[in-house]
This record gives sequence, structure tokens and C-alpha cells, in this order.
Amino acid sequence: MREAYKRGLYENDEHSFWREVEGLQMQLEALEQLTPHEIRQAGQVLANLQPVWRAATLEEQRELCLIILKQVEYDFETGKLERVVPKAEYEILFRLMDRTLTN
Repeated sequence: MREAYKRGLYENDEHSFWREVEGLQMQLEALEQLTPHEIRQAGQVLANLQPVWRAATLEEQRELCLIILKQVEYDFETGKLERVVPKAEYEILFRLMDRTLTN
């Protein structure tokens, strides 16, 4: 972000720059509260999720969602899933997986 700022990306919109910096600082603070043990546990859940999900009842699938997800927004009018927010320890892993898949 600093490089983008230096190159003038936020030249006419400094407010957006600082809003993004603040958002990143909040994410960093949330990450710092997690222990390596919590992240390792989350990784084990994700590593075993596919076979467990297939064998799970609807109630067990619901419980798995409660373990992994912080928030889900669904639009009943359009029938579309609007937003899924994982819990912090899972968000870290999803971001790492996303970086691995795009590289």
C-alpha cells in the first residue's frame, strides 16, 4: 500500500488510503490474538472437511458451518448467497490457500 501511495494511486483520495490502512491494522490485530495452536487446529478441520462433510447429517453440517463461519448473508428474494465470512483462524488459512492457488 505504501508503494501504491508513493506512486500516486491514492493521489486524489487519501481518505480511501487511510481507510484501507485502518482496515488492515484491524485485521492484523485480530491475527495477533490467535495462537499457532488455534490455526493448526483450524487447518486440521479443513484438511479433513471433505470426507466428513459427505458423511455428515444436515445437523452435523450445520455444526461444521458454526465451527468455521462467523457470518453468512443470504438473499432470500434472489436465492443467492451474498457473503460468507469465516472465523479469523480460518480466514488466515483461506487467504494462504488462495495465494497458493494463484501463484
